[in-house]
Amino acid sequence: MDKDNLLKFLGCLVATVQEGQVVVKDQMATVSHSDTSNVSLVRCTGAFEVPDGTYGMEFDRLISAISSSKSKDVEIKFDKTDYIVTYEKSKHNFAGLNLATMPTIRPKLNIPFTCVVELDKAEFNDIISAMEKNTNPQKNDLMKVMVSYDGKLLKFRVEEDERNYMEREFELTSVQKGEGEKFKSFYPMDFLIGISNAIKKIKTETVEICFGEAMPIMIKAKDVDVDVEYMIAPRIDQ
Repeated sequence: MDKDNLLKFLGCLVATVQEGQVVVKDQMATVSHSDTSNVSLVRCTGAFEVPDGTYGMEFDRLISAISSSKSKDVEIKFDKTDYIVTYEKSKHNFAGLNLATMPTIRPKLNIPFTCVVELDKAEFNDIISAMEKNTNPQKNDLMKVMVSYDGKLLKFRVEEDERNYMEREFELTSVQKGEGEKFKSFYPMDFLIGISNAIKKIKTETVEICFGEAMPIMIKAKDVDVDVEYMIAPRIDQ
């Protein structure tokens, strides 16, 4: 398998989950799992050149093994209980995870989002990166990002208090739904940081964002090798 494409697929997953079931059919893999706190859900499909079946994998350990390769391609083989990664003169043997103890693939969710917009991927990544750099790193798991839309402009804002904040208004590539409406909701910053880092590797110029007042936010990115959707539950003030 192409190493870079495989790392891209696995990198999309570890932004939210570290292990899970992988369903392979016709050399296309599907993963759909939420994190342990059930705040974020990732659904990802991509090329996976192994026999059809359902496999239990540790995504982060696979990334570590594959990243060690200096060649363009790696090989993954499965037997009844294990999977083996080989490249050059190296071999990594991993015990497959017990499927009976793992959550099953979650079905694709069709939520009637009230706002669906498309924006420049680089601009989206820039503001998330700037928010991370300009806030206290010890507070990242507590910080909220406000996402709002006033019918014309999409705005991201993170604040520590009323006088210490950062925000960005986006020029939208397109508005598919929600024009003329007003929406605002808040989402955990730490998940947005991980997701932004993952989609940097996806070869697309735009991302699609779906959200609404007190609704989950869905961030979509797609290229010829990977199709990924992230859904994050809103963070509600106590």
